[in-house]
Order: sequence, then structure tokens, then C-alpha cells
Amino acid sequence: MKKRILLLSIFLVALLVAAFTYKNTSVPTTESQDIVSAEELASEEKSTEWVVEKKDPVIMFDMGPRFQGIKKSELVKATSFEDFIGKKHANRILSYKSLSVIELDDDKQTDRKITTNSGELTEAQRDHLQAAGLSTNILIWAEYTEKWEDTGLVEESYWTPHLTVVPEKQAAYLEGEAAFLAYLEENIPEFTNFVRREQLQPGRIYLTVGKAGTITHVDLQASSGIPQMDEKLVKLIYETPGKWTPAEDTNGEKVEQLLVVFFGTMGC
Repeated sequence: MKKRILLLSIFLVALLVAAFTYKNTSVPTTESQDIVSAEELASEEKSTEWVVEKKDPVIMFDMGPRFQGIKKSELVKATSFEDFIGKKHANRILSYKSLSVIELDDDKQTDRKITTNSGELTEAQRDHLQAAGLSTNILIWAEYTEKWEDTGLVEESYWTPHLTVVPEKQAAYLEGEAAFLAYLEENIPEFTNFVRREQLQPGRIYLTVGKAGTITHVDLQASSGIPQMDEKLVKLIYETPGKWTPAEDTNGEKVEQLLVVFFGTMGC
């Protein structure tokens, strides 16, 4: 009997010890869980860099000559195609099929075209380039056979630099090009906020900066696909606040310059 009571007592003691141990090793209380979560959150906040993605604007703006600008002082020195593409590229050319100097009306080829079958400009071509006025658009179209040094591949190719004759010192908005373009964008919120990208086309507005540093003429050359926006921008350009620095020629004389505002989507 005593032995049975002793065994029962040992069993009860063991049960109490097990219960006590379980209590101290069980899942943390809600309070302790909250503390752990707060610490983990603080750690995550310190290690996380929050990046706000900046989306490209739907309506793009840019300004400059119609094509890549070339100073009249550089144009009159040209004697070969190498002067337009650089020596490294020219050295790949084995022979020329044709080399044409073509005057452009905006981006359209005119019948004012002179062609030779050499990489050297003819006298007639040089005379034509030297006679080109400021803001004249010119296409130099060369067709040739070239050899790639790294692969030895020989192939027929062509290159078509589109150029616009610019003065030695180009006209500029006094507050900067970025300020001018921002002025245009900020004043057409009804379009910048609601127009969809797929509605847009490459728009172009020609503007003339006169010798006195004022805009003397504005002309819509190509629509953005949104006629109401085209009209609004033409009006805004006419009413641009502030002054412009007029262009200057090689003698430092003030001259007019034709610039282009590109808007909508960027294209040719």
C-alpha cells in the first residue's frame, strides 16, 4: 500500500514538472508577438529603400534645328564624304557607287540634287553647299561598298546624314531651353493629363527668332494628331514671356534663325 502511494506521488510530481516546463517554453503571448513584429518592422524600414518610379511624360517636347546642326563655317570647308561621317568610318569604304548632295524641304527631297560616283565632292557640289543659306536642310546620301575590319565582311551599304545649316552662335531662350519647354507643357494641362500615347504623332512647329531677340513667325509644320493642342501651342509660342538671345554669324552680326519645337511623340 505504501509503495503504491509512493509511486502515485512520484507520478504527480513528474506531471507538475512537465506542466511547468511546457508553460515556459510555449508560444509567446500576444504581447511578446507584438514586440517581435515591431522590431522586425523597424529593421525592414531601415533596410528598405523606397523608390518612386518616375513615368515618362505622354507628350514629349524638344527644340533645336530641324536636323543635326552644322555651322556654315564647317560646311564651306567640306571636300569629301569623310567630312560628314568621320575618318574611321570613311576608312572602311572600299568604293563608292554614288554620293549625292540633296536639298530638303523640311524632310522631303527636292529636285535640287547633284550626284557623283566618287567619295570626293565635285566643284558643283561644293559650290552648292557653300551657297546654302542658314536653316537650309541638306541630305548627304552616299552608297558604297565597305569592309569591316573586325570580321573582314564586305557588303553594300549607305549612309544618309541629314543636316541643317546653323549660325556660329545659335538663338537661345534667355531662361534656358528647359524653361521654355516647361512653359509649353505646363500651359496645356487639358492635354498632358488626359491624352493617350497612341493618339499622338510627331508634331513640329517652326518658329523664327529675329535679330532683336523676339519671335517673329510661328508656323505649324506637322500636326501632333491633336489639332486643338497644335493650335494652343502655336498661340503659346507667340505669347512666350521673356526674351531670346538672337543668333550671330561668323562676323558677330545678328541674324534670324529658324528653330523647331518637336512635340507629341518623337519622330523624324
